[in-house]
Amino acid sequence: MSYVLLVEDNDDHALLAGMALSGSNHIFEVERAKNADECFSMIQTKHYDAIVLDYSLPKKNGLEILQYIAGISYDTPVIMVTSQGDEKIAVEAMKCGAYDYVIKSEDYIDRLPMTVQNAVKSHKLEKEGTELQSRIKESELRLRNIFEKIEAGVVEADSDCRVIYANPKAKNYLNINYGVDTNALCAIFSKKETDSIVPDCTQCVVKQCSQTGEPANCEVEFSDRQFSASITSVYKSEGIIKGVILVLIDVTDQKKFQQQLIQSERINVLGRMASGVAHKFNNVLAVIMGRTELMLANQTIGEDIRKELRIIQKVAEDGTEAIRRLQEFTRVAKQKEFVKLNVDDIVQEALSMTEPSWKDQTEYYGVKVNVVPNLNSQAIILGNSTDLKEAFAKIIFNAVDAMPYGGTLSVETYTENGCAYIKISDTGAGIEPETLEKIFEPFFTTKGSGHSGLGLSIAYGIINKYDGGIDVKSTPEKGTTFTVVFDIYDGVLSEDEKPLPSSDQSVKAKILAIDDDVMIREILSNILIHLEHEVTAVADGTEGIRLYQSGNYDIVFTDLGMPGISGWEVAHKVKEIDPNAVIVMITGWSSELNEDELKDKNVDFIVDKPFKIERIAEVVSKGIELRGLDRMV
Repeated sequence: MSYVLLVEDNDDHALLAGMALSGSNHIFEVERAKNADECFSMIQTKHYDAIVLDYSLPKKNGLEILQYIAGISYDTPVIMVTSQGDEKIAVEAMKCGAYDYVIKSEDYIDRLPMTVQNAVKSHKLEKEGTELQSRIKESELRLRNIFEKIEAGVVEADSDCRVIYANPKAKNYLNINYGVDTNALCAIFSKKETDSIVPDCTQCVVKQCSQTGEPANCEVEFSDRQFSASITSVYKSEGIIKGVILVLIDVTDQKKFQQQLIQSERINVLGRMASGVAHKFNNVLAVIMGRTELMLANQTIGEDIRKELRIIQKVAEDGTEAIRRLQEFTRVAKQKEFVKLNVDDIVQEALSMTEPSWKDQTEYYGVKVNVVPNLNSQAIILGNSTDLKEAFAKIIFNAVDAMPYGGTLSVETYTENGCAYIKISDTGAGIEPETLEKIFEPFFTTKGSGHSGLGLSIAYGIINKYDGGIDVKSTPEKGTTFTVVFDIYDGVLSEDEKPLPSSDQSVKAKILAIDDDVMIREILSNILIHLEHEVTAVADGTEGIRLYQSGNYDIVFTDLGMPGISGWEVAHKVKEIDPNAVIVMITGWSSELNEDELKDKNVDFIVDKPFKIERIAEVVSKGIELRGLDRMV
């Protein structure tokens, strides 16, 4: 049903028009206004689907009423009815916004219903079209806002690969704009690698997709960035391919992270391999060092043989240090005990450690690296010798790598304002400012896939662990200087830093030694016998626990890693039998064990492998004191 307002002052005309509209096929409900005031009042309270407006009205004519309706934006079609021959008025009415006009002729009553019906239908369609266009514009705006802000590049191209639309990300990623020629996309997405400035469009993934309609996924590199691209065809209504849509995601950082994970996994695998090698060599070195020390303890051996034995001892100690560095690589070590160290001695040892890098290897390739040491500090600092030598070595390695064609490596130490300074300088390629701020980041490297990117980050971590500072200054093409600073130690040794007392030979201890390695077991027994203690040695933890239960032992030495029952379990079982038992754990991984962990696992002392007679004597002496023994030999 449509509601019609008939504005007519003539009663007869109003009656005829009302009857014509009400009696038509289209259902109209007609209300009448006799003049302008009634019309204005009625349209303020109700919406009509159409207004039939007579021109000749009292006070205000139809044109004036039409202008009022247009002025208040009353959204409905108006049909102006004029007297016969008043076409001028009809034209003015159309200018004022009337939908149509009807001239009062003999048959105008018959034509009026169809005119009103057409006006209602046309207005409805026009309104629906306007609303549809509005929704389309809103949808376009919403999609455009999404495309403009989305964290992906979106490109629309026609079938000739000309860019029709590119959102800001795509413009930034690919440096493209609307309307660029075919070569722009084809040059980027061509599968064929060529130095030609003219791309081979037959090898272009985008072109192939626009021809076949088959979607495609690929990765592309552009301006040192890597992108994952998804390409989909767009069709016209008749099924003809109109063009393609490309969605680009920047995967550069993701690829880097994946490479870091792969590198990390390689390091983990290498670490597990190194762990096994370190354990095996620790046992070998323990036998070598133990046997050597026992032979040196024999006063009947001549000085010539002693000299040779000391060489073997020194080489074994160097091997022990190499194993320590290998172990540092395979784990995150606990905080080590701080001891007093001479800065110059540590730096000199780091130079000696790295000599194969700056001397032997460089000379092999015909390159000369001139090392200029200037060690004038003699300052004492607190730290761990192995850690700090490792940190300085990594900085030296970095300096040597920066001088592939040779140069000068200057190493200087000095004291200033209560601090010890270590300067390591090279005359190499230098570091760009944007790279300088990243050099201490883990896995960051500019040296290619053959380097882990961990060297300087490890050095930074070690220096920071001992409350030191590190500063880097570099000039491209001129060189780089690393300056490390530590507070000078001016205190006294704490109780924990004082050396352990030597073995008290006035007390003879009964000792149980447990180790599955026959050579380690024998050398430990021989050392303890040399120290004049009573020793029982067994090969596994189960037998050791049984003997302890039936015997009267003062101290138990047990290996940590054994088949069957581990050293931890031996310590637990022995402490259950005798809470006052003294447990000494033998291991090559002592730096991984902290004090709280040892107490929790019933271990009183740790002995590193490879062990020395001096250390065994110290631990036994402490064990005797802890046990409260007073038996005399």
